[in-house]
Amino acid sequence: MLGLSCSDLIMSSSYFFSSWAVPKGTVGVFSPLGNTATCNAQAFFMQYGVAIPLYNVSLATYFMFIVRNQWPERKCVEYEKWLHGGEYVVRIVD
Repeated sequence: MLGLSCSDLIMSSSYFFSSWAVPKGTVGVFSPLGNTATCNAQAFFMQYGVAIPLYNVSLATYFMFIVRNQWPERKCVEYEKWLHGGEYVVRIVD
């Protein structure tokens, strides 16, 4: 849940800055105040949006292990690193 919340906070923050990060002088954009570096940084952090649905899949998988399969907590801990790591592998490949 912490990973999901952090990814959502990072992505939502990048949406908050919206057009401010766009380079000055860009035609057709409301209030561009940034430069190329700020635009690239915003795009980098917006990629965290990919992790949000993937973290939801991980939570659903975890609850399936606990509720449906009735796994003990110690068995789920073994798979937890794979559930967290999957989001980052997909982001790197994307």
